[in-house]
Amino acid sequence: MTLEGKRHIFKSKQEFVVFYLQCRGYDTDRIIYNSLATPFLVAYALRPKNGRAEDVLFWQEPIGEVLPGNMKVAMKMPHRNIRIAVQDRHVYEKIQSLATPEEKVYFHNIGYIYEYQRLNNMNPEALILTNSDQLEQIEQLLTQLPNVHFHIGAITEMSGHLMGLNRYPNVSLYPNIRPAKVAELFERCDLYLDINISDEILNACRTAFENNMLILSFKNTCHSRRFIADDHIYAPENVSGMVDKIQSVLAHSSEMEAALARQKQAANQASLEQYKAIL
Repeated sequence: MTLEGKRHIFKSKQEFVVFYLQCRGYDTDRIIYNSLATPFLVAYALRPKNGRAEDVLFWQEPIGEVLPGNMKVAMKMPHRNIRIAVQDRHVYEKIQSLATPEEKVYFHNIGYIYEYQRLNNMNPEALILTNSDQLEQIEQLLTQLPNVHFHIGAITEMSGHLMGLNRYPNVSLYPNIRPAKVAELFERCDLYLDINISDEILNACRTAFENNMLILSFKNTCHSRRFIADDHIYAPENVSGMVDKIQSVLAHSSEMEAALARQKQAANQASLEQYKAIL
């Protein structure tokens, strides 16, 4: 690179980034990064202008059986203090089991901030999205919850087996469902049943979560435990437990609020105040 008539040659991306930050005169006394590769090496190479730097590492990866070497180096840098924010609760708990007492103080479980699209209105309507005709306990749910309307959508044609559910008065089927109809149903329904015995489609659990829908599932069909509370995941033979939960949350607003709170806790929801405290 040629700058002001002088040619500069860099041996690595790290050297270039360090040169650029220093050349631009940026304040590097506080660096926020999410990788122990180049971003960490850049931070390591920079010396703070005003005493000791205060950095934040957002750790967003799984953890192995030992703490990464660069992570240990980061905790021992004499010129840069670091706080390590771990958003995944299970990863944080594993790190706590691996870290020494001296290392544990560097780690903070901070969770995630979600953007919810709407409130839950306790509408007795349930959405199911599927790419197969295998829906766990669907007929028992349809017969035992006659006051709940079930909307079942597929992005392909539906088999005769699935189309046969039309005989129930409380079901609507949507073969070859359009994106606009999917969006409409996510806005309309307040329950999402993750009960299809196949792959998840359309990122359904996360979308349901962000629409404040209560998500219920079975152990053999659960696609995303991140967005579903453990006590909302039932054994297939315990369909009555799911039925009781649906009846309870639709009858009592306090039950729905408590169930949604457990769901958000399972998703490791954080607050703005928690982020402000670490940032």
